[in-house]
Amino acid sequence: MQRENKNAETAVLVVDDDPVVRALMDTIFSREGYFVTVAKDGAGALVAAESRPFQLAFIDLRLPDADGTDLIAPLRAKCPDVGVLIFTAHASIESASDAVRQGADSYIIKPSRREQILEEARSVLEKRRLARENRRLLQAAREELARRRRVEGELRQATEEMEIILDSVPATIWFKDTQNHLVRVNRAAAESVGLPADELAGMPCEDIFPEEAEHYYADDLEVIRSGKPKYGIIEPLQVSPTEKRWVRTDKVPYRERDGSVSGVLVFALDITDTMKAEEARRAADANYRSLLEDSTDAVLVIAAQQQVVYRNPVATQLLRDGGGELVDRIAKRRPDSNRTLKVRAESGECVDFDVEITRTEWEGQPAQLVTLRDITARITAERKQRRTGRRLAVLRSVDRGILLAQSLEEIAEAVLQHLPNLVPFDWAGILEFTPEPSPVANRDVARLLGVHDATDSIDLQAGEVVHTAVFQPLAATVNASRRHRVRRVPARPRCAIEVALDRVGLPFYAVIPFMAGDELLGCLVVACRRRKSFGREDLAVLSELSKSVSVALKQSRLNAALSEQTLNLQRTVEELQKTRQQLDREERLTALGKMASGMVHEFNNSLAPILGFSDMIMKRPEIVEDRERLQRFLRNICTAARDAASTVDQLRDFYRPRKAGEERQSVDLEDTIESAVALARARIGSSDATSHRFYDIQTDLETTSAVTAHETDLRQALINLLYNAAEAMPNGGAIEVVLHESDAHAVIEVRDSGVGMDEETRQRCLEPFFTTKTDTGSGLGLAMVYGFARRHNGRIDVESTPGRGTTFTIRLPLVPVTGSALPVGADTAVVKRLRILVVEPDDGVRGMLMEYTAQDGHTVSTAVTTEEGLERFRQSRFDLVMIATEADGESLKHAMAVFHRKRPVIPVVVLSDSGDVSVLREKKRSVDIVLRKPLTLADFRMAVKRAVEASIRPA
Repeated sequence: MQRENKNAETAVLVVDDDPVVRALMDTIFSREGYFVTVAKDGAGALVAAESRPFQLAFIDLRLPDADGTDLIAPLRAKCPDVGVLIFTAHASIESASDAVRQGADSYIIKPSRREQILEEARSVLEKRRLARENRRLLQAAREELARRRRVEGELRQATEEMEIILDSVPATIWFKDTQNHLVRVNRAAAESVGLPADELAGMPCEDIFPEEAEHYYADDLEVIRSGKPKYGIIEPLQVSPTEKRWVRTDKVPYRERDGSVSGVLVFALDITDTMKAEEARRAADANYRSLLEDSTDAVLVIAAQQQVVYRNPVATQLLRDGGGELVDRIAKRRPDSNRTLKVRAESGECVDFDVEITRTEWEGQPAQLVTLRDITARITAERKQRRTGRRLAVLRSVDRGILLAQSLEEIAEAVLQHLPNLVPFDWAGILEFTPEPSPVANRDVARLLGVHDATDSIDLQAGEVVHTAVFQPLAATVNASRRHRVRRVPARPRCAIEVALDRVGLPFYAVIPFMAGDELLGCLVVACRRRKSFGREDLAVLSELSKSVSVALKQSRLNAALSEQTLNLQRTVEELQKTRQQLDREERLTALGKMASGMVHEFNNSLAPILGFSDMIMKRPEIVEDRERLQRFLRNICTAARDAASTVDQLRDFYRPRKAGEERQSVDLEDTIESAVALARARIGSSDATSHRFYDIQTDLETTSAVTAHETDLRQALINLLYNAAEAMPNGGAIEVVLHESDAHAVIEVRDSGVGMDEETRQRCLEPFFTTKTDTGSGLGLAMVYGFARRHNGRIDVESTPGRGTTFTIRLPLVPVTGSALPVGADTAVVKRLRILVVEPDDGVRGMLMEYTAQDGHTVSTAVTTEEGLERFRQSRFDLVMIATEADGESLKHAMAVFHRKRPVIPVVVLSDSGDVSVLREKKRSVDIVLRKPLTLADFRMAVKRAVEASIRPA
């Protein structure tokens, strides 16, 4: 029978640089059934540990690549349960002991006997096994402890939830034992006696309810002995000497697990409010019956089988016959309804009642409560109110129509359109009273809308002549000594209206005058064929209508007068415009002279640094050797040249916002200010070298966020402020430029120590052409600064004191960049080499463009005139055309047509002095890029690149 090998699952690792030791250890442990792996150094041991876990490792204290103790930690990282024994010689026992302190389980001194090695190995393995078992048991104990804590927590939570539930019940809960002692109570019970629940536990009931305890205990004993609950016990409870309350009590026996009764659970609910409510209900019933008796409305109570079981005195008086007919009619209506009912009273008069039927109880039986309220007067008033409301709505419609009318005819149309909805009539007309005869607006009504007595009419203004266009012009003069009421009285002399109406069979009429103060403007005439017409309500409505018509008539006359005055005013305005145009021509001529002076001034400002820096470069050869200084001079010259190129545009639009197509870019304020100061120093230094005046320009610049602006405009504005500061200091002085942020704005301050300004000059210094230098100033410098601030949504403030200097403050908003302009100096060269045709009449510009094209390796062909350019275009093939706008518009359009007829997608760049190519606007696809002169190499490259990209973009 084969013996079971218990060591087969134990892997042993032997790490020793001595092959004899490795072989010996392999033999010893292999014979014992262990799985043995040997390694000669630490690296080999770690590689072996990657392939399988080891339970036991023998490590030599001295290895070729490391100390044995250094191998313990990495080996344990790969084999956490490995037992480690350190090999050591006699001379290094101390080191072996240190190794044990550093994590080894034991050590073996070389040489050792086989039994000693095996015994030590078994000891270490047993030690590791016990450690594993301890960890397992400890983990199991922890899990069991956690489970018990969880169960205890759940039990505690369930107990707390039950306590919360019991404490949330509004009823008081008392748990008593058989000796009439309290075991436990809920919150409501504790609050009812004013003691904490924990203090009540164990307290005798006699101490809490001394008077009622004996009675309560008798009921408790009955429940305990019988084991049966008692429900619905109504008992009084004296909670204080002055307050007595009532409770409804349920008592239930409390049983133990074995079924024995050990106490009683008492559930008591305070029903004092219910008892009081019942008493109040009985009192309310008595009051209710009293109210029914005293009610001014008829009240009936109808029980089953339509039997009237109650009627108040008003109902008894109203329905002497017993109310059988009324009850039958009410029976057909649904309860909880509210409708009107017409009833014939004992007097025979029909009375309108508001009938309200509701369900109720009468002496404990279901019944219907019927209330009859006399609403005859209310219904009559409502009918009158509805009729008045309809008429008011019509009057509002008339008001809207006549207020929009502009003539008598439109007013009459608006009134007569709505008049049938106001009063009944057979004919109506509107008459206008004027010094001269005029037509009358009128309208015949075909249908008869009503018949009423003409019992009254409205007075006419005395002494006026009435004209009519419906009939032949008739006139009648009313007696001027008194006012007459127009009515059919044969004895009185008849007026023209009455005669005319009689002639067509309309003897009954009313005349409503239109008055504006004491002036009679006209009248409204309504007439009927029959006598029953025009009651007092009708005449009142017509009187209200006349007020609006009077205003409209007066307004119509005023409009006519206003139209005549307007025509006169228009003629006067035309004459003033002619005079103004003449003055404008004279002012433009004067302004043109001032603009020319200003342009010379601004160009000189820009040319000063160009001349100054270039003169120093030519006269001082050592500057050429100083590359950094030369680059700075050249940049200043280039910047001044760009500023000169933009001077004309600035003078043109310093007082207008930029167009939507003009791009802005993010501007570094520190660099721009430093550049402007450098240019200003060059100008001020060169112009004042002979006068021995000294200007000290200092800067105090904080690092701020960038602003979105036109850099050239900003630089020119700062230079203008610096020049203005220098001119304000005839004997020299200090100029300070300050930059900081405030309230999401960049703030630039230019301060000088000059002569300052008085208040009148300070208020006008930003106006164009205003200057205090009558001989040399143009009055445009500060106006340009003001225009720059306005275009960039900023503002400029001026503070000045005579004799103490001036401070100009520019505030610009800090906003993100929204434009798409390329960065200054960006490398936009086209990698592809192009064949370019340049049509430019100026030799200098043409030569410069040839140099630009040579910089990027393009092939260029030039022409002086448009005709020469077209000839070259027909002879050769080009990738891009650059043509100047010096040619007249028709020639340029003809050239564009030729270019695109031969090659529809060829890119075209127009070289413009002003950027205006309006002559080409009808050819929207003719021009890809408009390039303004003067231009830099970067501008040239950018234009070429964009033109090429536009030509290959899908349409």
